[in-house]
Amino acid sequence: MAVRAKFKCAAIVPGSGDTKQYQFFAVTDDGTPENERYHRYTPGGRLDLTVDNPAVSFEINQEYYLDFTPAILNTAETGNEEQAAAPATSGSTQDSAPGAEGGTDSLNNEEE
Repeated sequence: MAVRAKFKCAAIVPGSGDTKQYQFFAVTDDGTPENERYHRYTPGGRLDLTVDNPAVSFEINQEYYLDFTPAILNTAETGNEEQAAAPATSGSTQDSAPGAEGGTDSLNNEEE
């Protein structure tokens, strides 16, 4: 089951070296149809993300999609063969906006 939420970057807190902490909050119902839909399914949420990679950056007040997909564990020790998904990179160009082919409609999990 894949689930999508929409969050807005609210703050950037510099750390030591290249480390930055980003604070995100679920979007509010600001009158736009898309944000109203996301707010209906995720009326509240907060994500604090610490990043130690200068190639990754987020902008304050920019909205971002947050996709949740189940992680597949490496079960090589048990003999089970499960394919692990590769982690996303900062250069990802996946088109996963609501209504995009293969995307999900906010948190209601309806395939479009």
